[in-house]
Amino acid sequence: MSNKRVLITGASGFIGHHLAKELISEGNRVYTIVREGKVRLKDCESIKGDLTQKQTLILPENLDVVYHC
Repeated sequence: MSNKRVLITGASGFIGHHLAKELISEGNRVYTIVREGKVRLKDCESIKGDLTQKQTLILPENLDVVYHC
């Protein structure tokens, strides 16, 4: 998979972080939503928030894939 717009929730965790790294290395545009902590990746766009909060639900348009970690 490459050249996709991907959203990952929970990207500050172990699985989400490694998934984001792999998807970035394959040439995807990665967006992350994190509730706590920071995503340690510089090649993705991070949205700090909580999915249970209405204001977090303003997401990038035209996403191809969403991974909920």
